[in-house]
Amino acid sequence: MPSKLIPLVGLFLLLAGTQLSAKTYYLDFTNGMDSNHGEDAANAWKNISKIKNTNPEAGDEFLFKRGEKWEVEQWYIDFSGTNLAPITFGVYGEASDDLPIISNIMEIAAAADPMSWTELSPNIWTLTVGSTPGRLFLDEIEYLRAATLAEVGTVDSEGSLGYWFYDATNTRLHLYATQNPATLYSTFKGGAHFYATLIGVADYLVFENLDFRGGTGASLAILAGTNIEIRNCNIGHSGNSGILLLDAVIEATNRSTSHITIENNLFDSDFTFYYGLGSERGCGDGLRLRNGVNNCTAANNTFVNWAHNAIELLGDGATADGVNDNQFYDNHISAPDIPYAHPLGADGLAGKCQNNEFFRNYIENCRTASQINGNNNWVHHNIIVGMRRSPSKAQATAHAFILGIYGAGLVSENNRFDHNLIIDTDESAFLIRGYGYAGQVEHNLIRNNILYETGLAPYNNAYQDGTGFVIYDTNLDGVGGNTYQNNLFYSSDPSAEAVFIQDEATYYTSTEFNALNGTDGNTIMDNLTGDPLFTDLPNDNFLPMDNSPAVNAGIDVGLTLDYALQDRLVGPAPDIGPLETEVTTPLPIVWGDFWLQLVQQTVKLQWQTLTEINTAYFEVERSLDGLIFESIGQLKATDYSAVPRNYHFVDHSPPSGIIYYRLRQVDVDGAFEYSDLLSAEIMTLQPFKLIRTDSENLRIEGPDDWDWSNTELLIFDQMGRKCMETKGTSHLSLHRLPAAVYLLVLKRRAGLDTFRFVKK
Repeated sequence: MPSKLIPLVGLFLLLAGTQLSAKTYYLDFTNGMDSNHGEDAANAWKNISKIKNTNPEAGDEFLFKRGEKWEVEQWYIDFSGTNLAPITFGVYGEASDDLPIISNIMEIAAAADPMSWTELSPNIWTLTVGSTPGRLFLDEIEYLRAATLAEVGTVDSEGSLGYWFYDATNTRLHLYATQNPATLYSTFKGGAHFYATLIGVADYLVFENLDFRGGTGASLAILAGTNIEIRNCNIGHSGNSGILLLDAVIEATNRSTSHITIENNLFDSDFTFYYGLGSERGCGDGLRLRNGVNNCTAANNTFVNWAHNAIELLGDGATADGVNDNQFYDNHISAPDIPYAHPLGADGLAGKCQNNEFFRNYIENCRTASQINGNNNWVHHNIIVGMRRSPSKAQATAHAFILGIYGAGLVSENNRFDHNLIIDTDESAFLIRGYGYAGQVEHNLIRNNILYETGLAPYNNAYQDGTGFVIYDTNLDGVGGNTYQNNLFYSSDPSAEAVFIQDEATYYTSTEFNALNGTDGNTIMDNLTGDPLFTDLPNDNFLPMDNSPAVNAGIDVGLTLDYALQDRLVGPAPDIGPLETEVTTPLPIVWGDFWLQLVQQTVKLQWQTLTEINTAYFEVERSLDGLIFESIGQLKATDYSAVPRNYHFVDHSPPSGIIYYRLRQVDVDGAFEYSDLLSAEIMTLQPFKLIRTDSENLRIEGPDDWDWSNTELLIFDQMGRKCMETKGTSHLSLHRLPAAVYLLVLKRRAGLDTFRFVKK
């Protein structure tokens, strides 16, 4: 046998040995028995405790029956598989049945005994309990926690009653009830342990198709674990948090949690109370990474109704490795039913929350901003839609992103925010400010973002509607040395301005903002204002149309794919925003209307452009035969514009007869294109007059010998739509027209006469 084959044979024998020793075990809480051998469905075990007692080996598989529920104070896992043979926890049974539930929502000791309760004050009862229930269920129905102990039994600003509160100092549960709770309710349930399921210092595990519930701290916690996969599970129902990833001290040494893969799971808190003041009165984070968590991935998950952060990173442990090098992408985050919810959060000491990446996440219907700080984190190609103000805090909450320093020693620096779309927010898209702590919010890069209809309802009218950035001052608030580049602002409010500098109380258009380049060490360049012209905004198609000012208007930041996994760079520069068009060369100009008007013996030409790119000037040309044209004037163009622009030119000395007009639009590089052709006939005629005979009839008075047989009368509404047309008469009946303002056009060979009238 050739020697080069020996390693392959050894690997084969290793795999074969693993397969031979690995076993599959079954669990069925209703029909199983712990005395069974557990190796087939007919002889399933009953209790989860049998798993650890079996001394699981690499490659073993433990299957829970669908439709069953296990209530345990805590499921503790401290055994490991191997790289080639992980230990797997999965399901069996009918695919139509619910996922098997593992929960620690259990009966509260002594709560059913009337003698255990004391009426502290009218309708306020107390019970000694060793720890908080986390979330309280009375007769299987959840009741809302009060914001403070003093507010038990009171109704808040949103009309929600706070039923209970746990006094940790005196270890007593306080409950509002109109009589002794034990006589009012049959069951009292809450979380029996801080972690419902705890994986402690274990590696190479796979969990799929399970339903993890409960936990006053988390439904599922991984402490100092590595190479663990969690797929297609339901997580967080009835718990304070969904998943907690945390380091642990092992023999006086910090061991981080790393290489955890969390994919295709549903993180649903099942918490749907809408309440007033008090930010967290039921649940906290959907997924939380704390102190030492590295190289983990959370992708394609759905997060619903988490009252702190859907995803939170906190690296505040000075001796820990930090929460670094993790990725979060293709997740859907929403909180439609609760009043307080951050989609994303990241904070840390210098080097303790860094190099994390958030991308291609879709965030909607949340009420508090994502706070991305720490250092060297990258937030790109996310779509954030519909941020509304929270009633749970008496302050502005509904920004898309806040950059700030929230605690002693924390940093907010060298983070990047690129190619995000922020749309329909009550507050500005970005708030950049200090909060009184030492340190500087600095060297952050905000580039290629679309800020569409942001700042719609600022709290306490702190700044004007339509604002995109609110930025605090360097000297007063520790903000400076940041980059704001190639962002596109849009507001339908024509008075809105893009940026508000808080400490100066000054507003700036994007052009004026660009002129501040270099101020306080900031780089401010090439920001724009204009409608991004989404392909189908009502149906959430945010791809810019070919003539959008976002096309080829960004700066290359080194990303190769867009939100839809298409090439990021098409044409000379990337598009602003999360989606890239296929336009290699954007149209230099998008024409709007072009029309002329005869004013006595002059011709007034009017035209509109929708967008302009590198446009130098317009040349007005005139012809007597429609073939040979001469230049009669020139108008300077805007050069670049992402909003409609109107122009006009008057030909004061047109020759008599039929004459033709066109525009020649010239680019800064000398390239040019022509507009459509218009014509008019100049004659000296007795003027026509509009006579209102009564409320329903009009008459045109013209020359005595005028032949009306070749004259057309047309009526248009204010939108330019033709409402009526007639020929061969000077009379018009208006009885079919609704009340409105109209334009009457008298069309004859010599030209046009226009009249405006009101139908009442």
